[in-house]
Amino acid sequence: MEKQYKRVISLLNKYRDNNNCIDVGTKELAPTQNSINRVEKSLKVQLPKSYLWFLKNYGYINIFGEEVFYISNSIDVSKIASADIVWNYFIYREDLSIKSYEIIFFKDEFGAIYFMDSSKMDKNGEYSIYTKFDVNGAGEDRFFYANNFLEFLEKQLKDCE
Repeated sequence: MEKQYKRVISLLNKYRDNNNCIDVGTKELAPTQNSINRVEKSLKVQLPKSYLWFLKNYGYINIFGEEVFYISNSIDVSKIASADIVWNYFIYREDLSIKSYEIIFFKDEFGAIYFMDSSKMDKNGEYSIYTKFDVNGAGEDRFFYANNFLEFLEKQLKDCE
């Protein structure tokens, strides 16, 4: 996976100044370990290593104007942004768009939602990524998208070209 991290870093550096493609944060915006622990406890999962690596190094990313859901350091509900991963998990669980083991982390401009399947972690500490269209909770067909969060980023960032 080391090569995959390097490819993602290269793509992030390449497109960092292209505001039409991405807006990416910095290490200073990273979630604290307490916030990570709180999220994992709330979601009842261990978050994948590549997702945590990304958040610890960049804090957030918007891809074509859409935010990848992140971990908020605030525990005050009134201050939690709509891009918080826990907030979105419970919103999508409530309308039955996702199952309890599907951790949504992105909704693109076309209405497709992307989620980690936390029912099976691989030997590298990663979850496979799936996508489906969110049609008011009616979209049941899910499609494999990527082997892990880094591969998701690679696929999304290649659309910047």
